[in-house]
Amino acid sequence: MTLIQHIELASAQSSISFTSIPNTFTDLLLVCSFRSTENTVGSNAEIRFNGSSSGYSSRLLYGTGSSAASATGGSDRIHWAPTTSGGSSTANTFGNAQIYIPNYASSNAKSVSIDAVAENNATASRQDINAALWNNSAAISTIAFTWEQSANFAIGSSVTLYGITKGSDGTTTVS
Repeated sequence: MTLIQHIELASAQSSISFTSIPNTFTDLLLVCSFRSTENTVGSNAEIRFNGSSSGYSSRLLYGTGSSAASATGGSDRIHWAPTTSGGSSTANTFGNAQIYIPNYASSNAKSVSIDAVAENNATASRQDINAALWNNSAAISTIAFTWEQSANFAIGSSVTLYGITKGSDGTTTVS
């Protein structure tokens, strides 16, 4: 696992983007700590690859501690990527997520798995598991996070991009 880039916001911004992602790794991992400025407890971030607004599908399963449900996303972006803490959540509380993208440089469709939690330190919190697909043969070279609603990423929001390479340490082989 190799650090590609870490972004931490010193001011509120409407998007966070990684550009010029090298195609030298096998998989990508994003580790996110987000909070939105939207006046709600939970906000929905979204992802687009390579500036594309087509070919996406996603299926979300989530629980709130008192109920569970599912939802299906549209084809213009990956929805709920992740659902995270909004401006009405407990002050200075961030939602967290890991986003895994295997075989991101292949010419096949790209699968994406998202495991996230929207923290609130109150009666409402949320755990998400999201399976998504980008049906495109291009290698992923850019990743852009924005919000489903009009909002900004709050100061202190951060995301780290790692590249993962298959290989062997002499004892364990990863492929």
